[in-house]
Amino acid sequence: MCFSCRTTVVTISHFLDAFQRIADLATNTKGGTKDIGTALTRLILRHKSIEQKLKCLTNSLVETFIQPLNDSIEDWKKSANTLDKDHAKGLKGMSKQLVAEENSLHFE
Repeated sequence: MCFSCRTTVVTISHFLDAFQRIADLATNTKGGTKDIGTALTRLILRHKSIEQKLKCLTNSLVETFIQPLNDSIEDWKKSANTLDKDHAKGLKGMSKQLVAEENSLHFE
């Protein structure tokens, strides 16, 4: 998730930079395309604001949600392994007890 969010932010940034170059070229030409270039520049500035908010959101998610989860994952793996071993021991004991009960019923 973290990688996807950061990739999205970088992709949007590159797109807006390329779009800004197009707007600059349109602004620097003669004729009616100056107005188009100016309008595109305003649009890009608004989208840059959205990009900054997305960056802020992504950083907040990473710092307060994803990073703490990654820090705890090793403890969770150890706990899961311990639970799995305890379950296997209990299952083995119950299986032996069941076989013993079954054998005692056959001999009676």
